[in-house]
Amino acid sequence: MTASRSDEKPRARKKVPVKKRRKPIPDGIRTTCLTTMQRIRKLEEANDEGMVRCISCGKVMHWKEAQGGHYIPRTVRPTEIDPDNIWPQCPQCNGVRHGNLLDYRYRLSKRIGEERVRRLEDMKAAYYGDEEAMERLDPDDQKEVRRKRGKVYYAERYAELKAHLKELER
Repeated sequence: MTASRSDEKPRARKKVPVKKRRKPIPDGIRTTCLTTMQRIRKLEEANDEGMVRCISCGKVMHWKEAQGGHYIPRTVRPTEIDPDNIWPQCPQCNGVRHGNLLDYRYRLSKRIGEERVRRLEDMKAAYYGDEEAMERLDPDDQKEVRRKRGKVYYAERYAELKAHLKELER
């Protein structure tokens, strides 16, 4: 005689551990991270009245009018949020004059020294595959050049930058 389904005891289901859901990382996190870093650099360079000097031409303006200009383009990921690479620039130098790089480099080397400027240039060359440039970099910079930058990287960096920005805005 066969037992009907109604006569059988219900099977106990296995308990599956519930995974904590992480907040999704927004698509624009890289842009947000870059914008935050540019704001930080402008605030760091501002004097007590909030005025900054364009790294390329020397024009003085309020930090809110300035742009965060990059010596090495933002497409070179290892240097895109490096503080040595981001300086206040007037809209004319950063936009119309496409960065005004000759003057930018000259004033940058006066400001931070030729060795640090060469470091940025070596990071760019290493990023594009120059092995000699990679050998000139210290191990930490070599690691930065090789690092894969995805949403998680930018989310972590953004959290650090956001905390630093809060300190500066006090």
